[in-house]
Amino acid sequence: MRCSLEDLPLGESFHNIPDRMKADVPVLVKAGIAPSVTKQLLEQLDVKDPVSTEQNVRYDPLGVEIKLNVDDKMFKVRPVTEGRKPIIPGDPAIWIWELTPLKCGKALITIQAFVELKVPGIDDSYRKDTIVFSEEREVQINLGYTVSQAVSNYWKEISTFLFGSGSIAAGFKFWIDRKSQQEKTSEKGQDVVGFARSLPGNKKNNK
Repeated sequence: MRCSLEDLPLGESFHNIPDRMKADVPVLVKAGIAPSVTKQLLEQLDVKDPVSTEQNVRYDPLGVEIKLNVDDKMFKVRPVTEGRKPIIPGDPAIWIWELTPLKCGKALITIQAFVELKVPGIDDSYRKDTIVFSEEREVQINLGYTVSQAVSNYWKEISTFLFGSGSIAAGFKFWIDRKSQQEKTSEKGQDVVGFARSLPGNKKNNK
């Protein structure tokens, strides 16, 4: 175990965070560190474009932990693979998260790499982090999701407006009253016709 970051070897980090995302559309974010990031390594880890890399990143071959940090008001994060992993040439490690934007706007996304460093003079260690990526990303509007969220968040107000104000209820009552009146008028007409046919003169004509 090394005592300082300067004692650790330099490598490259990679990630596939897209420039733009849509609200409520999950994105599978993959990130990792290797002595050298090659096309073959990315294919082996099934990391598709767009891929960004960062050079001169300190790492501990015995173990590194990578974390994805976001604003929890803007994103929901579900770790797929996590924890401390060794960085072994020929057997690359990868960290994966399911990242779901919650609303549109710009938000900061940060990837940190944590290593364990030895405290000089004593048998103890401490965690040291290095920021390997930190940039804003744009979340675009998803019309269907936005409408759904608006209805969900303000359903009480919407239902009060629609039903409490009586706009729909009044219309529905008007339709029922009109339908009932039409049925009554029809019934009266049938009674008049029936009465007329029952008169003596009409009976003879019918014969």
